[in-house]
Amino acid sequence: MEAYEFLHQHIVVFCSKTVPVARYVSMGHNIARELGSKNFSGIDAVRTWVAQKKNYNHTSNSCVGADCRGYTQVVWKTTTHVGCARVMCHNNNAGIVVSCVYFPPGNIPALRPY
Repeated sequence: MEAYEFLHQHIVVFCSKTVPVARYVSMGHNIARELGSKNFSGIDAVRTWVAQKKNYNHTSNSCVGADCRGYTQVVWKTTTHVGCARVMCHNNNAGIVVSCVYFPPGNIPALRPY
């Protein structure tokens, strides 16, 4: 499934107040949302996920203090395909949602991203 199809199928949920963290066996994913913005880009989303690097402890292979799974998915060494999509929400929570899907997925328990 392409990133746009994934995002389009789930846009009502992603444009709600809470962006769910779901697990999809066949692909990995990251979702970023910026409320009230029309300028949030795919690059901004990736920067958001990469900024989580400070929360990742490679020695313990764990997140420390805050989430780091967006970062580990971005840098996962065996991922070969990435697709991203960006949509504008036109509801009371107007803003931008960016979703990227990854195959094969990362964030596999007990494995390190690199």
